[in-house]
Amino acid sequence: MPALIIATVTLAALGYGLTLRVPESKSNGSVTGIFWSDEATYHSMAYSLAYDGDLRYERRDLERVYAAGYGGGPSGLFLVRNPDTQQLYYAKAYAYPLAAAPFVRLFGDNGFFVLHALLLGLMLGAGYAYARRGFGDGHAVLYVLTYVLGSVATLYFFWLTPEWFNLSLLFLATFLWLYKEPLPADNAPSQVLGWLAGGWTDFAAALLYGVAIYSKPPNILLLAPLLLWTAGRGRPLKALALGALVVIVVGSLFVGTWAAIGDWNYQGGDRKSFDVLTSYPYLGPDHDFDNTGNPMTTSIADLADLGALPSVATLGRDLLYVWIGRNGGILPYMFPCVLALVAFLAAPRRRWRSPHALLIGFWLLQILAIVLVVKGNWIGGGGTVGSRYFVNSYAVMFFVLPAGIGLMGAALSWIVWGLFLAQIVLDPFSSSLNPSAHTKALPYTLLPTEVTILHNLPFNTQPRARRQTFEQPPTFFAYFLDDGTWLREGDPAGFWLKGGREAELVVRTTVPLERIQLAIRNRGAPNRVVVHHGGQRIDREIEPHGRISLSLEASEPQRYLDTYLYRFSIWSEAGTIPLFDTPGSSDARNLGVFVRPSVSPAIPLAPE
Repeated sequence: MPALIIATVTLAALGYGLTLRVPESKSNGSVTGIFWSDEATYHSMAYSLAYDGDLRYERRDLERVYAAGYGGGPSGLFLVRNPDTQQLYYAKAYAYPLAAAPFVRLFGDNGFFVLHALLLGLMLGAGYAYARRGFGDGHAVLYVLTYVLGSVATLYFFWLTPEWFNLSLLFLATFLWLYKEPLPADNAPSQVLGWLAGGWTDFAAALLYGVAIYSKPPNILLLAPLLLWTAGRGRPLKALALGALVVIVVGSLFVGTWAAIGDWNYQGGDRKSFDVLTSYPYLGPDHDFDNTGNPMTTSIADLADLGALPSVATLGRDLLYVWIGRNGGILPYMFPCVLALVAFLAAPRRRWRSPHALLIGFWLLQILAIVLVVKGNWIGGGGTVGSRYFVNSYAVMFFVLPAGIGLMGAALSWIVWGLFLAQIVLDPFSSSLNPSAHTKALPYTLLPTEVTILHNLPFNTQPRARRQTFEQPPTFFAYFLDDGTWLREGDPAGFWLKGGREAELVVRTTVPLERIQLAIRNRGAPNRVVVHHGGQRIDREIEPHGRISLSLEASEPQRYLDTYLYRFSIWSEAGTIPLFDTPGSSDARNLGVFVRPSVSPAIPLAPE
């Protein structure tokens, strides 16, 4: 019966992938066929490898995108120019598109989802084989289904990017070397028989780790448990051989990058990003690399420069946000791995001298490394849902296999899934197209916003919500974190608060503030506003057509780069609709109060 359940889930995913109308599903109502995040690059790479056998960007690649039904073009495309040949090449790792290319050749865009469905089946089968060593059959299949499908990782099944591919590589690699090892304490051991009991599986795991490291270099930390465990068990030469194999695999893939594009660093050199606003090379006779796109080079020096480490306060906030953040927190987006961690730590006979403890340690270390190295963007960019940088490493925590996770643990996981993720996963294309929509409603609004990575939060995908000015020259910038307002408008500029709604805003300045002022104008009904900032709360009644001015003493700012952040919220009790109370108006919006913010700078604070 468990095998039948896994086979059914896999075949259902495969059938979905084969029959999905891809461009039509990835539409926003006005444009059919839209890419998000880095999809355009990986899509074009897979087609170029499938039909041309290279990674060179040419006019026919652009034509393929439009011919496939993507009316928005390859928005989010990354290209690099070879300085010697002046040829243009795709500027991303090619491991995922190379794996997808045969399926793309056979099934077109559906080939990506056929690959994803096959990877899903492999993970479910491997996870079940591992879990049944410690659990009964029914418990094992419940655990693997809950873990693999019960997190935000499922959303990335629907993305044409490497996240699902990398997750699968790490899941299968960890399975291969841990399957024959003793289980954690409190799990009844079972004998491992058959072809997976041999030592060759360590080398197969090393090969998969190598591909995962090439695709996402921070994954190198997740290789360490295999090498340390092997060396610690009295097999140092084997550990060296495994390490050498990984070096060969990673090196070979980077040599392939150099041979294909003329540079081993696919994110370096003369690199640009392209979207519908900046146009694409070869779209017309006057469109070339020089007059289209935006510079977008990521050098090794950028990643390796640890001289500008965040302050202790900023790092502390980052590490808090990593777990409970509104946009990328592990707790709401990947609850099963948190439950596995807690259950392992709470087990009375947990084994600290075990490969599972090593997995936990290096998983936590990778999270810390990403926060420190990928400064201000550990979430993975504004177009992401949850932290896509943490999605692939989520795989390894499955193998902690704590005995304390029974039916109650599975039930709790699915309750959290229902509260936080059902709205995302059950409508994956809309969620991906609007990655901040779910963060603007309960229960996400109960969680803190990760202001330490302000410019890379998903709300930034709405241009009118970020970096808004209300005066010239500007003395501050405002960021609208939710849908509680109708955004910036008017002259003089301000914003309408929605009736009956609360809005959260961040004010950003280059100098510390003494006060934040809000000039508030009401419409034609009695109203009430409540403002929160720091520990302050102001509650005021406003007469119809009345005006009030509120002055808030600026709280201790949050440092962000070389600027200062101040967060406040404002709530309007009532609203009126101009369509019904203003003759000749066609404005059907529910308007609460109109707010014009301003600031009073203070004496600059000493830098941290």
